[in-house]
This record gives sequence, C-alpha cells and structure tokens, in this order.
Amino acid sequence: MTTKDINSALLVGKVVVLKDDPLLCIVPDLWGELVVVSRGKEPFDTRPATRADKRKAVIYNP
Repeated sequence: MTTKDINSALLVGKVVVLKDDPLLCIVPDLWGELVVVSRGKEPFDTRPATRADKRKAVIYNP
C-alpha cells in the first residue's frame, strides 16, 4: 500500500496490519507520521514505518 492508501484507510476507521505479521499494525503518531505498533501481549517498541512495512501493509479482515 502507499502512504496515501494507508492514511485513507485509517481515516475511515480500518485497521492496517502487516501482511506477514497481523499483530503489528500501522497507525499515525501524534505528529502524523506512520509508526508500527504491536497489538499483541508482548511488549514491542514503537518504531517508524519503513518503506518495506508500507509495501507489506494490508487492511485487516477478521
């Protein structure tokens, strides 16, 4: 997905996850930058979303 696609999906309330690890999702931080956070029980440091993360992003469908 592109940054524009991810932001559009987030604006309408969709959850954007990484295709290879659905417990990691992409969300905007306080300054509007996209970051990767964990939805699992294990603690995971928040990190900036890389180009590779954005390419692996998909909209979560349970």
